[in-house]
Amino acid sequence: MDAKAASLLEIEAAGIFSAGRRRTRGKARSLVCYWGVRELGLSLADLTRVFGLNIPGISYAVAQKEALVRAQDYRLEM
Repeated sequence: MDAKAASLLEIEAAGIFSAGRRRTRGKARSLVCYWGVRELGLSLADLTRVFGLNIPGISYAVAQKEALVRAQDYRLEM
């Protein structure tokens, strides 16, 4: 899932999990959060442990990327 997001946004997959707030990295994190919750059924709490964010932050990321996923037709195919 992280490799797919990194590929779509043209960044290193390892960068998604590193600290910092670079714009592209944040988009990739949000995309991973969206797929994790909407496609894979992960809980917000699970993702808080992975990314070190709080539940409202994960929830915001999921909501924020929903429009992008639909507009760009990004699909998580495993």
